[in-house]
Amino acid sequence: MGRLAERLAAQVGCPPIGAALVGLAAQLHDLGKISLPREITAKPDPLTPQEWKLLKSHTSLGQYMLPPGLDFP
Repeated sequence: MGRLAERLAAQVGCPPIGAALVGLAAQLHDLGKISLPREITAKPDPLTPQEWKLLKSHTSLGQYMLPPGLDFP
């Protein structure tokens, strides 16, 4: 997924460093999902409103899994 995102970013005109950052971000975009119960992330049926709220929290959870001070230009 990361390589595809990087190539697409380059094709739309991102400079090499920008395209590389897009590729890295694509690899990390769902990092927080590993903190969620498998019953929610792999549930074949529609999620309840409470489960959906928890699933949407994965972006915030992922933020805390990265080293402090990690900033992208």
